[in-house]
Amino acid sequence: MNLTPDNPLFWFLVLAGLGLFLFGITSISRVIKKMAEGGLQKIMNKCLGNRFTGFLMGTLFTALIQSSSGTTALTIGMVRAGVLTFVAAASIIIGANVGTTITSFVISIPIAEYLSICVLIGGFIVLVATRRKYQNVGDLLFAIGCIFLGLWIMASNLKQLAAYDEFRAIMAFLTQNPWLGLVVGTVLTAAMQSSSAVIGVVQSLYAAAIAASIAAGTPSDITLFGVLPILFGANIGTTITALISSIGGTKDAKRAAVFHLIYNLSGALLFMGILFIPPIRSWVSSSGSWTLSPALQIAFSHLAFNVITALLFLAILKPVCHLVEKMIPGSDRVSSSIVIRELDSKVMASFPSEGIALGKEQVVSMFEYGKLMFETIGEYLDTGKPADAEFVHDIEGNIDKIDRQMNDYLLVADKGEMSPSDVTMLTRTLRACKDIERIGDYGENLITFFENAAERKQPLTGSTKDIVAKANQDAIALITKTIEAFKTDNRSASLSIIKERRALNSSLDDLIEHFFDDIPSGAESNREYVELIFVDIINCYQRVYSHCSNIAKLYGTDKKYNFDFEKETKLENMNYRY
Repeated sequence: MNLTPDNPLFWFLVLAGLGLFLFGITSISRVIKKMAEGGLQKIMNKCLGNRFTGFLMGTLFTALIQSSSGTTALTIGMVRAGVLTFVAAASIIIGANVGTTITSFVISIPIAEYLSICVLIGGFIVLVATRRKYQNVGDLLFAIGCIFLGLWIMASNLKQLAAYDEFRAIMAFLTQNPWLGLVVGTVLTAAMQSSSAVIGVVQSLYAAAIAASIAAGTPSDITLFGVLPILFGANIGTTITALISSIGGTKDAKRAAVFHLIYNLSGALLFMGILFIPPIRSWVSSSGSWTLSPALQIAFSHLAFNVITALLFLAILKPVCHLVEKMIPGSDRVSSSIVIRELDSKVMASFPSEGIALGKEQVVSMFEYGKLMFETIGEYLDTGKPADAEFVHDIEGNIDKIDRQMNDYLLVADKGEMSPSDVTMLTRTLRACKDIERIGDYGENLITFFENAAERKQPLTGSTKDIVAKANQDAIALITKTIEAFKTDNRSASLSIIKERRALNSSLDDLIEHFFDDIPSGAESNREYVELIFVDIINCYQRVYSHCSNIAKLYGTDKKYNFDFEKETKLENMNYRY
């Protein structure tokens, strides 16, 4: 059935095809990330300080997930978490723009429409598969099929537009006004959040127009001179995702987003200028007579645009980054000298004793993050700076990353290679890791309470603030003692921590019991809100003290930790795996 543009069903089908295409692009990104299962972290860490490996990583990863916006948003998220530096992120962003060109090549292959059969194959695999890895393969094939099915539906209908005088007039107008084409490409991509979708639509329209002109024996109203500005605009429009991702982030996250905008805007303006050079303009205006297919003409143009821009910016990366740092001056608070180091599972598998020792060092680093979190909470109570609250959330994210890393790392050990003392140390390290992770959770709960109080314009004041500040100072002191006891396996220090925890919790219980009777009568208007959050705040601090005590009990009681390895492994898998 050949539908015409004056039939509403025509546009419904075009939009349905576009929806399938966008769904496929988004799904591929989701499935690839799921299949990677944390492997990306290892790749990202290898990119630190090297612009060329960062560029290659950004290119390859974007080619896999088919979304430069996704790669850029993820990169900025890692900058916010302190995992990537601004310069490393900039090189990844450059690579992401090159990697996204693979989409236009894939949809240019002659048998593209036949790949929609992947919908059936992928759907069948998902239906019958019982193991996750096979379900992931099915999801991936289904997503790939949706991309090509969506493109086929769009192309089958959009080719009807080429026969309409109104459409040819619009394209002729854009050819005469290429700067308007740049704006159109920018706006469409910003709206759809996918430059791949915009380029796919442009490829379909361009191919249909060329086919119609060949059939009619007349020159085409559409040439690359009119199409390329839309392509350049699509690269500008895709920066909106990075800008949104950086809102409320660190200085480096904002710099990465601004760099992305400068990079794509500069490339677009540079090539718009090149496009108007008389020999170049004459050449691209005769594209209708080229031997390359229309879709491949756009694919190669897109590749040339991104590769040339990438090479130029890689050559001047540091000066450009320095310029961006001037544009966004200042610095974020220094997180500390602690870094999330990568641990080699091969060491753990082959040399358990050394591997566990390395793991314990990493858990100590994790605990140091917990201490830094409560120090920052104390600063927030004094100043109320949003940057301190944001930093606490970032720390909690890093604590969670180390927790997941440690679970994967420590549990690869071969039981036949482990001595009873190794089992004891492994158990202690895993249990401490989980208690530290919970301390981080309570720290994030606390900063959320304090942020909500500030948003309600009812921040903690007076005696309430003094009580909470004292509880926070006690938490820092107890965490400090627990870190030292954990590092040195100190039994006497651990017993002291257990006793101190009992005393602290008892004093806070007494405080809660009498606190509300002591609220001044003039504070009645705030009484309900104070009652709502105060007990929760104190409870969080009590739980922090308790988790410190749990760690101390690993050394400070008469209990023995020579557990049966297989039972202990099952327990740890049950409690620590996600």
